[in-house]
Amino acid sequence: MEGWGYAVTPVTGLRPNQEWDALVAQVDAVYISENLFSGDLNTKIKDAAVGILNEQLALNADFELASTSGSTYTNTQINITDNTHYVTSAFTTGNLLIASTAQPLLRISGTLAPDLQPLAKQIGGGFVQPVAYPLIVGSAKEGGSYG
Repeated sequence: MEGWGYAVTPVTGLRPNQEWDALVAQVDAVYISENLFSGDLNTKIKDAAVGILNEQLALNADFELASTSGSTYTNTQINITDNTHYVTSAFTTGNLLIASTAQPLLRISGTLAPDLQPLAKQIGGGFVQPVAYPLIVGSAKEGGSYG
């Protein structure tokens, strides 16, 4: 992240809610590493008005992105299904190479939030679960709330 010119402040999920509120008020985005124990963060920032890049599958349900956590699969590519969103606008629809060797990739599953916008999906295996999916602040979430 720093290599792309972003300021990075590492924090632990164990911080109390009021500290998270103060931290989130100072940033544009939060990156959640797969190494974080999901129970430490849980729902502390699920309604934050910032972008959240989440690698922790267990938080998909906590953040109400889907009814289940999701799963992983291994590949070098994803299939871009929607390039009208700014996240995928630089790519054509179809298969996109994202790693030179097979890597574990995340996919969301279960009942998805009604306003979730799938941008890409898994290639092969018969699965069609999204692997890239923004949810705009204020959109309807899977549990029926808005965030």
